[in-house]
Amino acid sequence: MQDEVKLLRHNLGSITDLEPPKDLSESELKGYSTQIYQIFPILEKDIKEAQRQQILLTIEAGDEEKLNYGRGTLNGISLLYELWQNVAKEYEAKLKDKGDFDKNSPIAEL
Repeated sequence: MQDEVKLLRHNLGSITDLEPPKDLSESELKGYSTQIYQIFPILEKDIKEAQRQQILLTIEAGDEEKLNYGRGTLNGISLLYELWQNVAKEYEAKLKDKGDFDKNSPIAEL
């Protein structure tokens, strides 16, 4: 499914996926991942609601221009959701593998 979405995005002239910023040091990337992981449950709720609203608005589009704009907006929302979801999942997997205390986390685990 993911490959089909990437192909469709490519064929429609969109970027196919997003990656974490490449100009971050290892420490900065860890901080970025930690922060995304910590707020992802909130982001996920907000993004899913934005997707729902955008789908409803796009369905009601009265002309092709509005339809295409709505689809593009939905694509952008989905790209960010997928990026942040992947960052959060990778970070969680690393935490489970390591079992170490994360000094970047503002909430210490006991």
